[in-house]
Amino acid sequence: MLSRKQNQHAGWRWIVVVAAAALLLCVSTTRAQLLQCDDVSNSAKKNCGYDGISQDECLDKGCCWDVINPDPKQIPWCYYGRDAQPGTVTCSPLKLRNNCGFIGMNQSQCEQVGCCWSEVSPNPNNLPWCFYAQPQVQGYSVSSMTKTASGLSGVLQLLDGGTPNLFGPDLPTLRLDVWMETNDRVRVRVSDPTLQRWQVPSEVFPHTDATTAASSPAYAFSYTENPFGFAVQRLSDNSVLFNTTPSSSGLFNGLVFKDQFLEISSSMPQNATVYGLGESTMSAGLKLDTNFYTYTLWNRDTAAAAADQNLYGSHPFYMEMRDGAMHGVLLMNSNGMDVVLQPGGITYRVIGGLLDFYFFTGPSPADVVQQYQELIGLPRFPPYWSFGFHQSKYGYPNVGYVEEVVANYSAAGIPLDTIWSDIDYMDQHLDFTFDPVNYPVAEMKSFADQLHQNGQQYVVIVDPGIGIRSPGEYPSYDRLISTGTYIQDQNGNPFQGCVWPGPTSFPDFWHPNATAYWENEISLFLQQVPFDGLWIDMNEISNAFCTGECSTSQCNPPPDSISELQQIADEWHSERNALPSSHPSSVSRRGFGYAAVPNYTDPPYPINNGGNQDPLNVKTLDMDDQHYGGIIEYNAHNLYSLLEAKATMSALEKITNKRPFVLTRSSFVGSGNHTFHWTGDNASQWSDLYWSIVQMLNFQFFGIPMVGADICGFLDDTTVELCSRWIEVGAFYPFSRDHSTLGSANQELYRSDQVAAISRKVLSTRYSLVPYYYSLFFNATTLGKTVMRPLFFEFPQDSNTYDVDRQFMLGSALLFTPVLDQGATSVTGYFPAEMWYDWYTGAPFASSSTGSTVTLQTPIDQINIHVRGGSVIPMQLPGMTLAASRKNNLRVLAALDASGSAMGDMYMDDGVAIDAISGNKYTYVRFMAGKNYFKATVVLNDYEYPTSVVWDQVTVLGVSTTPNQVNCGSSSVPFQYNAGNLTVTLDSQALSLTSSFALSWQ
Repeated sequence: MLSRKQNQHAGWRWIVVVAAAALLLCVSTTRAQLLQCDDVSNSAKKNCGYDGISQDECLDKGCCWDVINPDPKQIPWCYYGRDAQPGTVTCSPLKLRNNCGFIGMNQSQCEQVGCCWSEVSPNPNNLPWCFYAQPQVQGYSVSSMTKTASGLSGVLQLLDGGTPNLFGPDLPTLRLDVWMETNDRVRVRVSDPTLQRWQVPSEVFPHTDATTAASSPAYAFSYTENPFGFAVQRLSDNSVLFNTTPSSSGLFNGLVFKDQFLEISSSMPQNATVYGLGESTMSAGLKLDTNFYTYTLWNRDTAAAAADQNLYGSHPFYMEMRDGAMHGVLLMNSNGMDVVLQPGGITYRVIGGLLDFYFFTGPSPADVVQQYQELIGLPRFPPYWSFGFHQSKYGYPNVGYVEEVVANYSAAGIPLDTIWSDIDYMDQHLDFTFDPVNYPVAEMKSFADQLHQNGQQYVVIVDPGIGIRSPGEYPSYDRLISTGTYIQDQNGNPFQGCVWPGPTSFPDFWHPNATAYWENEISLFLQQVPFDGLWIDMNEISNAFCTGECSTSQCNPPPDSISELQQIADEWHSERNALPSSHPSSVSRRGFGYAAVPNYTDPPYPINNGGNQDPLNVKTLDMDDQHYGGIIEYNAHNLYSLLEAKATMSALEKITNKRPFVLTRSSFVGSGNHTFHWTGDNASQWSDLYWSIVQMLNFQFFGIPMVGADICGFLDDTTVELCSRWIEVGAFYPFSRDHSTLGSANQELYRSDQVAAISRKVLSTRYSLVPYYYSLFFNATTLGKTVMRPLFFEFPQDSNTYDVDRQFMLGSALLFTPVLDQGATSVTGYFPAEMWYDWYTGAPFASSSTGSTVTLQTPIDQINIHVRGGSVIPMQLPGMTLAASRKNNLRVLAALDASGSAMGDMYMDDGVAIDAISGNKYTYVRFMAGKNYFKATVVLNDYEYPTSVVWDQVTVLGVSTTPNQVNCGSSSVPFQYNAGNLTVTLDSQALSLTSSFALSWQ
């Protein structure tokens, strides 16, 4: 539905922002008094609204309302107050404050952009000191609007005066396009009709403009002509999801569109419930801080342990919950930006590109994420082995040491599927090489072959930087230069940065031959050692030891990173024992004004890069460096990791003809379609354990469900207690890996008896649940569902769940309530209105019509797990590897809900086939349970599972009476019944995975 604003929108709920007067001066005043509505005579009333405006809309625009005449066209019902007439600018601190500046702005800079300055000290409400004058609306007006086959197309004209010139001149004319793409997604784009500006290209984001409009849209699009603003409304509940109409109240002003500064704002509820906008380690938790908080998006190499800074990836996507219904908003823009959340509104400040918005109407949280992933691409399906446990460390000195780590896991009885190598294995830290002394190729090949015989895997790290060496010394660099597939500096020469190998150049994945170059390097690398996956790190791009380009003499990577490794290797050879807990010289890994000529490194508006307005080229490339086709780094910076992931995944898929595993640090919108993610350099701190849950959940929203954090912490030395609690949580991350830095104490799970015992317990549980994980990922890959979930995903009508981020769900069936605080042996958790069962005993735990908060006693060796009624969970007897587990029998756990029913499903394939899903080469089983039955129905059976594997047990929780007999078909089968738990043994039935079967009891 497309329209200008009419009476049908009278139900829109616009938001009243708290007046700054109450916050600053603690005075009490009415809105009418503040706006001086009574002081305006009828003849002096100037129209503040539009035809059909309602009283609520008028008041929430900061205007006055008085129905004094039957015809509002004679005397407007909605009019400006005495001190807010059009053209009048006031800086009264008693009015509403909308942040006009940037972090660190001074008074002179504030006043240069035509804004008001008023310091607030103390400032408990985080009010901005630089704020818009009221009612400085300006912006653009609609000069024409045409209905198209897919929506609308119009022309916007700059209103007289524009905005101050500090950030550059305003574009005089803009184009508006609206595409009603699907019934639950509408796209709104504002662009320059006279010049082709940068936008995320189709080779990165394969999306074409819609040619026809959705047939039954769940939304209405409307606009105001002067000043221009638009709104998107969800029709099912008349909720206005996004409204950019400028407000004379000072909440926000009109659209700003300059060459290097774009600003647009939307109203929001006062205490909006918002999630998303990554990537950063958010100290406030999962729900975003809306009290004048700035979220900066610019891919940056900085430790994830640094809270509240922009990190490795950029995801300009948020979701907002209102009264149990959720919607989502994506700004498809790869330039740097600040997104400011404040009471009553959201403001985007972007330093380039277009305003290209997509709105997703939901209304459930799951709907929003599915609709989002339908646009950006569904998640990549991981190989089965990747759901096992992984071990890594930066600082393994040689292959013999790594072999001992693997053997020690086996000796300790702790499952291990994959061992990883950080840059230790490289020769001089050069990609695609092996250290000839400590990691000789022959020994590495033998090691990898032995891992494969054990049913285990090997993954190695590859950074994008290709070390610069003399011709003939390093073939990978020679081929980079000869193919011309390198990023160029502003003079057309190979850009020279400084990373671990020293002077470094970088592949340009925009180049049409770059994928072939990358594929060839990976192919040659695989011919040396048969690894199973690639870990692509440092791909923000990180130019770790330089700001922009630097000469060879200026390149000084940590000198002791290689020498310390050699020292460790020497100690190992001489002592044949574990690494010491610390080393003498540890190295932490990885770590204004407009000008006529564009300034790319320090643009007119400084985003809050690094929390300190750092220049954009800090620890990365110069912003005017060139990619193929004249693309500059300023525009393409945030896209590098996505392009590298696509090239790496494509290469491995082509070379191995197996489902690849690629793990990335940096990411962008759509990365989940090509890669998996870990959250980077966290620390061995209790806060990081908590933050890891928040990060896991955020990346579910962003479409990258295969995600994990470094268990026990990457930086610093862990403790036995922290590592114990961390493995209890990390065992259930979708991607579960222990990893730590050079010089930190070793933290393999077998090094502490307590941690080892806990690890055996929780990893046994994880391994038994891998069929459930795998089935969740099948649904994620095919339907866009999430894997780890916050409680509000399953219980959106329960507002008590909106703040819960210290618990998480695995799918819809399992609720985890871990201890996240040092010294704690109990934890408080929230249990929504549902039937819940204790995972360990099967006993009914909680059943409430309203939800309840419960304190759980949680000794050091336990994580609280509860099964949700209504669920059926496929399981398998665990082995020491997933290859071993797959040979074991299958089991099912069903938990009846209050109505006495449950359902679930299971997906299974060979674990590695690229076309398993697309070629229907899998088995799919649906489960249903009731008060006196259980059914397993094979829906598709095109994968031959080993015939020795059978269903050997079904457990049903919540069976109210003791059965007299249990039948499988017509045969009686053994069973046990204990306080509501019915366990049926099926060994004698020889029921394979491909067999449908039914149980019944009376």
